[in-house]
Amino acid sequence: MAPLQFEVISFIVLFAIVLFVILVVLIKQWRRNSRAPKLIVTAKVASKHIQTSCRIRRGSSSISHRTKVYWYFVTFEAEGGVLLEFSVNKRVYVSLKEATSGKLTFQGTRYLGFESAKK
Repeated sequence: MAPLQFEVISFIVLFAIVLFVILVVLIKQWRRNSRAPKLIVTAKVASKHIQTSCRIRRGSSSISHRTKVYWYFVTFEAEGGVLLEFSVNKRVYVSLKEATSGKLTFQGTRYLGFESAKK
């Protein structure tokens, strides 16, 4: 077997192993969240932040395309000072205002909703 073929096969096997491990971790987290009880706690929106990364895709020609990817996070402070951080979509991120109090609903690491207290 030529050295190049060995390198290609090794790369494919390593890639498949990494992909398999990522899938197992994601499935385990999903199952853990599904088995966790749905909790509703009194909390306030403590902070919000955005993480970004830039992806560069090369086209068939020498032209490359840059895409910025955004992840939105909200941190809640529950009773007793416990901080809970959740990844949320942009619509939820924009709708939540810092220092707003209300009822936070979540299941494991899964954000389910926030209903602000009536004033």
